[in-house]
Amino acid sequence: MKNILRIHLAAIAAAVSAVAVAQDIALAEARAKIGDAVTDPAVMTATMKQLSAADQKAFLAECNQAIDKMPGSNEEKTATYLNANKAALKGAKKGNVSNLLAEVFATVPPEALTVINERFAADLFNRAADPSVTYTDEQFLQISYSVMTNIAARLEGTDNADVRGTFAALMLLRASNASSAELAELMARATASKSGGASAAGTGGAGGTGASAAGTGGAGASAAGAGGAGASGGGSLANLMTLLVGTLPESSRDVAANEWIPAALAEGGSQSYEAMLGAADAGQTPNIGLAIRIAGPQQLESMLADLAGTGTDPMVSASGATPITDAVLSPINTQVPSLGSGDANSGSGSASATPASYEQSGQSEPSEPSGPPAPTPSPEPGPYPLGD
Repeated sequence: MKNILRIHLAAIAAAVSAVAVAQDIALAEARAKIGDAVTDPAVMTATMKQLSAADQKAFLAECNQAIDKMPGSNEEKTATYLNANKAALKGAKKGNVSNLLAEVFATVPPEALTVINERFAADLFNRAADPSVTYTDEQFLQISYSVMTNIAARLEGTDNADVRGTFAALMLLRASNASSAELAELMARATASKSGGASAAGTGGAGGTGASAAGTGGAGASAAGAGGAGASGGGSLANLMTLLVGTLPESSRDVAANEWIPAALAEGGSQSYEAMLGAADAGQTPNIGLAIRIAGPQQLESMLADLAGTGTDPMVSASGATPITDAVLSPINTQVPSLGSGDANSGSGSASATPASYEQSGQSEPSEPSGPPAPTPSPEPGPYPLGD
């Protein structure tokens, strides 16, 4: 009888302990764990889960400040930023992922965002990461617009808001899984919206009959390659580049569109973040391949649904952002500059969704898979074709 009583008491004690662990803790209490959280992703995720949504943002910002003061090489610190911030997002309260993502781009040094924008696009917000959910162009566009407006609001008043915002835009462009030719078409369409060709706002001619990535102008073809009225309305991915650049500070849209983004998406070993980092007076670009190797294997997670809304319903937009309509796009179209001298228009493939780590680490780019990737460890996933 005594043994049975002891077993019951032990079970009750364990249950009480589990409840205590699950309860929220105060930010002051969490601060005592910063040292462990920045070096151990498991501690970071567990601690984040115990904080309120508001305290999660404050805690992540303080952790990034702590990493900045740590000794180590550029690559070592970049690896720490990557692992710590990814673990923090995994512990986000429901509905708080977008806010924490904004905190990442606001508090991580620009030189470390070179790796974070690539790995977050490939590992966390990859459009094809969840084989059970298919995101249409319209759905991905709405998610991207909601996330980008939230990030832009957080970046207001911060140092280097233009560079930080451009890194966020690059993450979303990569996460769209567009091929190099399709990314070139997105940039060509933004050029057309400025020069009076195919309208990114959907006011141009009959979609599906005009310019492709290598085209010569004329009425707009669908950026997803589906033809029809793909470029009309606010839903086509043809508007992605226009919307992302339009959220940046107006004084920097020209340089972001003409220099920073094309350079960051360039192929053939010419990919570069130097102009962006120079504008931010930041540190040098880390050796991206080395930083990723120090960080260790990167798990492929599916968090795009967390940005989209609740559960796996991709139609619920993040944070109730303004719906994308021609009225939203119209003023942006008049502000987005020409995107360069013609590399995008010529279809030469100057833009690429391939992470810079392939060039800098000496690894070969993985072959394009025939379907969406399985949720397995994927340290170097490659680009995927656009969805429907």
